[in-house]
Amino acid sequence: LREAHPDDALNTIPRLPSISIIKYTRAQATSSDAFRAIESVPTRNVAEDDRRPFLQFNVVHTVGCGQHRYVGFGHPDLVRLLRYSSSAIFIDGTFKMAPRPFTQCLIVMVKDPGVDVYVPAMYVLMDSNQQDAYWDALNYVIVQTDRLLESATVTCDFERGLMNAITDQFPIVKIVGCLFHWKQALRRKMIEQRVPQTRSLLPLRLVSLMC
Repeated sequence: LREAHPDDALNTIPRLPSISIIKYTRAQATSSDAFRAIESVPTRNVAEDDRRPFLQFNVVHTVGCGQHRYVGFGHPDLVRLLRYSSSAIFIDGTFKMAPRPFTQCLIVMVKDPGVDVYVPAMYVLMDSNQQDAYWDALNYVIVQTDRLLESATVTCDFERGLMNAITDQFPIVKIVGCLFHWKQALRRKMIEQRVPQTRSLLPLRLVSLMC
């Protein structure tokens, strides 16, 4: 602006008022609907110069007498890795980072055969942790792979609803319990039983050696 208008005075807007202006303009464009806002261009894109969608789905599904919303994000290059046959999948949920009205973010990671590491392929915001909700979330992920996702192994925690949903979606898959969550559960149980820390460390080390 200084180069285009060298003779004019340049006054900048303070940070907080400028944020308010942006929020007001966005609210006017989307009627204060955040879910409508994330579907707009270029918000849904990977980047301003990359028009491929980072927003993979934003849907509402009826479960019983209620409705649940699922919002899925994922870089197209990483989502494509889910199409490899007999892939190794790692599924985990996190609760602290989920924005309202969601209660958790389900992260679907896949082992990249090129570098032999797990990479986060998709993030799914969910407002329920029921088995039907997990089934729907996994189904939307599968749809984004053109139903080519056929995992050989799925590593997850020991939440029964999630494990049942995985078995329903992948009938012949091998489910592997997550070592971290297992040790975490053992540790909590030992604390509950008031096992001294000096005695609880040895069993946890033995578990690590066995795995």
